[in-house]
Amino acid sequence: METSKIDHVEPLTSRERDVADFVMIGATAKEIAIALGISHRTVESHIGSMKAKLGCARKSELMKFFLSEGFGNKERGFNLARFRAAIEAETGGIRGL
Repeated sequence: METSKIDHVEPLTSRERDVADFVMIGATAKEIAIALGISHRTVESHIGSMKAKLGCARKSELMKFFLSEGFGNKERGFNLARFRAAIEAETGGIRGL
């Protein structure tokens, strides 16, 4: 029986899993912050924590890890284009996201 790599690391918190959903679609820290109602620095902290727990040096490595482990929220239909359109509508098109 094959064991998952995730079985050998410290589990992610529920908030880290929320952030992971957005990391999986390529959202920026600012976009994630707006969506979750937290600061972008808090998002960056969660990403840093996940990288440390999972042994990843870069955000792109997190994405690869999540893909290999079946993370993501396909059932919620996460899509970057749809997500960015919703953020733009909510913020009135704030530049720099």
